[in-house]
Amino acid sequence: MKLTDARIGKLDQGTIFTCARAERYRNQHVYGLVITARCDIDQAKFPVLNYIPVVTLDDWLMVDGLDIIRDRAEKEALGKIRNFLKAQW
Repeated sequence: MKLTDARIGKLDQGTIFTCARAERYRNQHVYGLVITARCDIDQAKFPVLNYIPVVTLDDWLMVDGLDIIRDRAEKEALGKIRNFLKAQW
C-alpha cells in the first residue's frame, strides 16, 4: 500500500487522516478513516463527517484487549466460585 501526501482541506471516503479522536485513547496517537459516503462529501450533504478511529495494535491491546481479557478472567473466576459454593451445599 502506498500512502500519498495529503492535500490540505480535501477529505474523501477512504481518506486516512491524523489528529483524530477516540474516547478511550486520549493519550495515544489516533488516525481516522473517513466513512462518510463519497457522494455526500462531493455534494456537501453531510452534517457530520463520520470516521472510524484507527490505533496501533499495541495501543488496542493495552486498552480494549486488556478489558476483554480481564472480563473473561473475571467471568471464569466467578463461575468457579459459584460452582464451588454449589458443591458445598
